Amino acid sequence: LLHTLDKGSVPATAVQLHCSYCRTSYHYKYYVSNGRHVFYAGVPAILQVSAHRFVEVRLIDMWINSSLISGMAAGSSAKLYNMTLAEVSRRVAEFPAFSPFLHTNEISDSFVLLCLLQNSQKYSTVLDVPHHGLHEDRFKQAMEECNLHVSAVVIDGINIGHPCCSVHNCHIPLASQRHRFCPTHAAQNQICTITSCDSPVTPGSHVFQNPSHVNIQHHHVERGQARFQLQHCLQHTRATMPDSMPGDADASLDIGKEDFNLDGQGRVVPEEADPPVCPSKPSARNKRVRAQFGHKRTHNEQQIIVAPCGVIIARTTFYGANAVSSVAKLVKQVYRKAPRPEHIIFDNNCSLAKVVKGDPFFQDIGLSVDIFHFSCKHSITDTFCQEHCRLADQERGL
Repeated sequence: LLHTLDKGSVPATAVQLHCSYCRTSYHYKYYVSNGRHVFYAGVPAILQVSAHRFVEVRLIDMWINSSLISGMAAGSSAKLYNMTLAEVSRRVAEFPAFSPFLHTNEISDSFVLLCLLQNSQKYSTVLDVPHHGLHEDRFKQAMEECNLHVSAVVIDGINIGHPCCSVHNCHIPLASQRHRFCPTHAAQNQICTITSCDSPVTPGSHVFQNPSHVNIQHHHVERGQARFQLQHCLQHTRATMPDSMPGDADASLDIGKEDFNLDGQGRVVPEEADPPVCPSKPSARNKRVRAQFGHKRTHNEQQIIVAPCGVIIARTTFYGANAVSSVAKLVKQVYRKAPRPEHIIFDNNCSLAKVVKGDPFFQDIGLSVDIFHFSCKHSITDTFCQEHCRLADQERGL
C-alpha cells in the first residue's frame, strides 16, 4: 500500500530485481548485498517503511511539522491519518491482507528513516544498515553517527538563591549566615547601610549619624519586630507559617535590600500612607532611599546546561545577575576543549546573540529561543529577535 497526503491509502506495486551472479537484490530505493541494506543517494519522494508499506515524504513532513509545532506524538499522528486520510479505494478489496491504516511504530520508523536519509545527503554519505533484525536495532548505529553531527543544549537558571556576600558578584562564602559580608569584605560593616551613602557608621549602629538614616534604621527594626510578633500570633493560633515570615529573631538578616520613602523632613513615610501625586499640583513626591541591612542572595542558585536527554552537562552559580555575558563565559568554559553544540536554546538568546556577534567561538552555533518564550516573552517589534532567534527559521533546528 502507498500512503499519500491527498489520496489516502491506495494500492501500489513494488518491483524487485535480483542478480544471480553477485546475489544482489535491487529494490525501489535500496539494494541488499552481503547482509547489508544500502540506500541509494538522495532523498526520494516516497519511502518504504516496511515490507509492504510506502509513505510519501510530503506526508512524513506533515507529521514532523505537527510534532514540532503542536507536540503531536506519533500515536496521535497515526490516529489522525487513519480517521481523516486513510480512505480505501475499491481496489484495496483485492488485497485483503493489507490494512489501509497505519500504526504508531510505522510513523516513528518513517521519522527515523527520513531524517537519516536527509543527514546522509547533507554530509554526502551513504546510509548503510544491517538487512536483518528489528528496525530499532538496525538503525541504532546510524542514529548514533547522526547524533555526532547534530547536537543541542538548553540553558536555564534555577532561581532559589542562597545567602552570599552583599558586595556585588562576590563569590567568597560567608563565614556565617548571620553575616552581611564575607571575611574579605568585612570592613564594609563599618560603612552606612544606605546604598547611596559611603560615610562610616556610628558605634553600635548600622547607619551614619544623619537623622534620616537613623529614622530608616529605627523603621527597619520596627518592621522586624512586627514580623516577629505576627509570627508569634500565627503560631499561637496554629496557622500555617508563610515562607516570607521567618520565625528567627535574625530574620531581618535575610530581607536583603529594602526601600523607604522619606518626606521633606527626612522622616520615614509608611507605604500605605504615601498618597498618590495629584497631577494638578506641583510635584512633591517623597524621596525614595534604599538600604542593605541584611545579606544578599545569589541571583540564580544554579545556571545549568542541559542536554535534550535531560542530563545536566554543567552548572554554575550566578551571584550578581543573570547577565548574558556570564552565560557566554559559561559556554566557553564548558566547551573550550569539548565539541561545541550546534544549537543553544536560551530564553534570552536575542540578547546573547548581540553580545557574541563577531565572536568566532559562536560563529557556527545556532542561538534559538524556545517556542514559549518566543511567543509570550518577546515583542514582535524586536526585529533582531524575529530575524535571528526563531527556531523554525533555522534549517538545522528542524
